[in-house]
Amino acid sequence: MAKYVLGLLGERYPVGIIPKSVEVDHDVVFEELPIPIRNRLNRCSARPEVNWLYVATPTPHKNHLILIRAFEMLRGRKEAHRLVLTIDEATAVQLGGESARQLIDAGLLVALGWINKSHLRSLYSNCDGCVMPSVLESLSSSHLEAMEWKVPQIVADLPYARDLCGEAAVYVNPYDAEQWVGAILSLSEDQALKKRLIEEGSKRMKQFPASWTECAERTRLFLSSII
Repeated sequence: MAKYVLGLLGERYPVGIIPKSVEVDHDVVFEELPIPIRNRLNRCSARPEVNWLYVATPTPHKNHLILIRAFEMLRGRKEAHRLVLTIDEATAVQLGGESARQLIDAGLLVALGWINKSHLRSLYSNCDGCVMPSVLESLSSSHLEAMEWKVPQIVADLPYARDLCGEAAVYVNPYDAEQWVGAILSLSEDQALKKRLIEEGSKRMKQFPASWTECAERTRLFLSSII
């Protein structure tokens, strides 16, 4: 995105490129998830579920339906994987129809509704991986949060995601549910891959501002340079 903006405007106007940050202790007071939410994410002792998180609004380009189809396939194969969404149950059913309803009833789709910023880091820590099939982004906060809070991610194989995540993600066709199933099963069983993705994500995040305070200071300095 920065290259596009600089290419279009950089010769005519001063352009400042200031990436997003992720909330840190200076920006928000983090808290543990409320007990009712933690209970919904608990893994059964006899057959522990793997929690896969997608932090996204229900807009069409977020592509929730492909995940619902993938987890429907996983359920059919009797795989213990659970999808955690930050939309409510009514919206999940609106997007995924009867498939979503059956996953909810089976406890394999947990539709939490929107999560407060203070609980967001705890939500990531209660999940084993992120699944991010969005087909349209500029700079997605969810990808940054996964890298910052050390959660491996599977993402859409699209230019925006490759530019943002580099070697810190597994890439799959955003429209192919079977590919999502394969990537979910592979990543859940490959501890070395998980470790590598987390390490690459930590390296990647060093290229971004350490806090929103730093973002604000970079913005101030850029505007001051113009004045």
